[in-house]
Amino acid sequence: MIKVLLFLLCFNILNANECSPYFNPEKFYETPEALSELLDENFPNGIFIDTKFDNEIKINDKVLKKDYFVKDKEYIYPIKSGFWKYKKMNNKIDEVNLARAEIYRFADTDIANTINDDFENFWNDYLEDAYEMQLTPEQTLFRYNNTYFTMSVFIYGVKGDSTPLKGTVVNLWLKDYTKEVNTHIKCMKEKNDS
Repeated sequence: MIKVLLFLLCFNILNANECSPYFNPEKFYETPEALSELLDENFPNGIFIDTKFDNEIKINDKVLKKDYFVKDKEYIYPIKSGFWKYKKMNNKIDEVNLARAEIYRFADTDIANTINDDFENFWNDYLEDAYEMQLTPEQTLFRYNNTYFTMSVFIYGVKGDSTPLKGTVVNLWLKDYTKEVNTHIKCMKEKNDS
């Protein structure tokens, strides 16, 4: 029993200097041109820079821009194009949501193909239920200037779904990984220096 515990302790010590491969900056794609333009337009000072909406509404741990969403039971849907929701963690913006609202409802395959065409074919399929559609792979890693993030694409208001929306809305959810990537870079530097 003691030999097993010593082995586990030694194993943990040897692997303590390992750097998380998930946050290797080489795994992050450059943002496609259409996404870069969207980010430039909505975040001229940087994506996860502290901000505050005029007339913001707080729901649970998220902050929403007034008149940019509709609430239907437990679901919240964006209804206007632009930066409409964010979430803070440790007093820093950690997640942002950008919406692109259409005036009519698309068929699921049509909107999936349109998004793929606009964003250089990063997604190969989609999952859907009566309220939401999500492109897969579910999270795609991007870098934009000196910012690293994961992005998921959610779609609401496709033909035949149960949402109260008049048109299709594409919601881009971005989560900041810059701190984790910088930690990985520092870890690799320390590992290489030793």
